[in-house]
Amino acid sequence: MTRHASEPAPEGLASGVQMMAARAVDQLDEIAGGPARRRVILLLAAVLALSSADAATIGAVAAELEPALGITHADVGLLVSTASLVAAVTTVPVGVLTDRVCRTRLLAASIVLWAFAMFASGLATSFAMLLLARVFLGGVLATAGPPVTSLVGDYFAPRERGRVYGLILSGELAGIAIGLLVSGTVAGVLSWRASFFVLSVPALALAWAIERHLHEPARGGAGRLAAPADDG
Repeated sequence: MTRHASEPAPEGLASGVQMMAARAVDQLDEIAGGPARRRVILLLAAVLALSSADAATIGAVAAELEPALGITHADVGLLVSTASLVAAVTTVPVGVLTDRVCRTRLLAASIVLWAFAMFASGLATSFAMLLLARVFLGGVLATAGPPVTSLVGDYFAPRERGRVYGLILSGELAGIAIGLLVSGTVAGVLSWRASFFVLSVPALALAWAIERHLHEPARGGAGRLAAPADDG
């Protein structure tokens, strides 16, 4: 079978994708102020993306979840709100803990627990089991906000924190879109249980990346990441 002249060769397509990826990385480096700063922003944005993807998953699989567990729309609403309510209650003590422990390890550990809670959600055989998993998830989700905010304060100078935090918060919005798209697609092709299982895999990868590549900065700004044009 001959290839039409207008069809790109596989090698050319791969090369084009690599060039586009390289340009995207260069643009991110320019916006962030260098590879080290880009890595920090992307990792912290990914943490917020996970937390928002969780809430989106429940909504995405609601149509399959209701008949499988024999629950109602009101029960689905309770599942969504439970994690948020528990997170709201536990955020203050987590904030106190953030001031006393290594924040990067706290984030990595909480993400591992998040992955196991998501996996447990997929194993639930009743509304009570799923609700219990959501309660646990809420406590884990509370560990995202305070450490991320604290790390931004020590990684970046005051004059740029608003811009940097805006970039990190974009991960939260991306997480909603990813949660809806991935979970809805997986639920339609496989099952609602698989949607929870699938999200637990990148969570473990993110925990590993944070433990390996996100160092704990000195508190008070002594470990601040300077931009290339930063004069101090």
